[in-house]
Amino acid sequence: AGLAGAWFTSSRHAAIGPTNTTSIFIATTAASAAALGFTPVQVAIFLAFTVGLVQLAAGLAQIGNLTQFISRSVVIGYSTAIGV
Repeated sequence: AGLAGAWFTSSRHAAIGPTNTTSIFIATTAASAAALGFTPVQVAIFLAFTVGLVQLAAGLAQIGNLTQFISRSVVIGYSTAIGV
């Protein structure tokens, strides 16, 4: 959908892929937090620690073991699509 949208319109914020989309979300959150009195650096540090805590909790809970219930071809296809 992002690629098709980029063909028909132009935007400096066109995001294709999970990394670009995440960057736009973080930038938007950091910019909007300035209205609350926080600096963008404070918001970025808070978001980094929050994401780290969520990933640590998921690792300790062994959430990754859920991929054992998904067929290997689906996991490979999804990983390849992210890479592309």
